[in-house]
Amino acid sequence: MSIGIISRIGACAAVAFCMACSGSQQPPVSFTRGEDGFPMITPPETIVSEEARAEYLTIHFWDAYLSEIYEMGVDSLCMNGISRKALEDNFALWAVLLEPSSEEVVTKAVAQWFKGITSWPVCAVHPGIFNEMTALAGKYMYDPQSPVHNEVSYAVVAQTLSQYPGIDSLQRKIYANQAHLCSLNKEGTKAGDFTFITPDGSEKTLYGVKAPLTLLVFSNPGCKMCEDIQRVMAGSPDLAEMLEDGQLAIVNIYPDEDVAAWRKVVKDYPKTWISGIDKDQSIRNEQIYNLWAIPSLYLLGSDKTVILKDAPLHVVLNKIAFMTSL
Repeated sequence: MSIGIISRIGACAAVAFCMACSGSQQPPVSFTRGEDGFPMITPPETIVSEEARAEYLTIHFWDAYLSEIYEMGVDSLCMNGISRKALEDNFALWAVLLEPSSEEVVTKAVAQWFKGITSWPVCAVHPGIFNEMTALAGKYMYDPQSPVHNEVSYAVVAQTLSQYPGIDSLQRKIYANQAHLCSLNKEGTKAGDFTFITPDGSEKTLYGVKAPLTLLVFSNPGCKMCEDIQRVMAGSPDLAEMLEDGQLAIVNIYPDEDVAAWRKVVKDYPKTWISGIDKDQSIRNEQIYNLWAIPSLYLLGSDKTVILKDAPLHVVLNKIAFMTSL
């Protein structure tokens, strides 16, 4: 997604058209059209505050686009002159807008989007729009490699799809499971506890680790990205000082079954870390955590409340620095 996609909001001349749905006229919808042709909804002038306008834009983001599909039709290469790349870029932008929104706003926005992509006029003109949109939701909101990965938003999408009779029961079950996984260990809730084995054979639990802050790291031997973040953490003087003072605990867990591979690398981890292996794989088998991608980092409070869930290392380090500066 290009930065220009975000910066162009509101930069084009406003135009208006009437939304037709099931043959009935709806109130005019005002929008601005970007260079890529995408019709960006314009909040009514009666909505004054920036917060309220951002909320309106987030909830009604797709109104003009989906209305145009019905009004103007589609072709095989693009939709109303809007390329699939432009569609994808704007979906990524919507995901960006959803990220800081409250769960209530996210729920309303997803409901409005879902109503649009499943409405009879839209589906009749372009039956593939449902599949395209839901695929983009998985790519941008659920894929852990996405720069706008957001399980809060995707949980609402998956929960909505799990109850949609327009797809088969197997697909609904898959979405229901995804919604469940996204709901695990949400920020502001208590992290799931589990038992792990340390290199000396001792048995410990996550909740048995006592510190004002706990950085929980799930990693695998031979994982290049794991090695990179471990190197950064081990080389951080700030983390080293916090570990020494007892202000921070780093719990580095291998959640899989190759004990021999783990033993080859565990000796190289800093001795100030608490390293362990989930020998019984209960974390995965009992779905205590959603470990779709490794490494996965969680920042926890003293009572093991989740402060950051599955966050990039730089976000974790910035959060720790901010919290310790207060």
